[in-house]
Amino acid sequence: IRAVAKTELDSKVSFEDNPLAINEIIIKQIKNRGHFISLLYSCQLLEGPNPENEFKGSIPNLGEWSWHEKLPKQLIATQNIYNKYL
Repeated sequence: IRAVAKTELDSKVSFEDNPLAINEIIIKQIKNRGHFISLLYSCQLLEGPNPENEFKGSIPNLGEWSWHEKLPKQLIATQNIYNKYL
């Protein structure tokens, strides 16, 4: 979790010891790499994300971040299992 926060937000986080949810996702239409185990943790930023990496354009670049007022239209369908947490 710390490594992801550093890589994706260039920030530090605290997090709960136990996940909020553990889900097994199987996408039968995908022959290879269609099976996922997903763990959702409650995290808090300890410092703001790096403002230099804030997404400001129409197509995001690798490493850019953005906050959303509502769920983005591009949300991956399998992520709907987390709607109750959003």
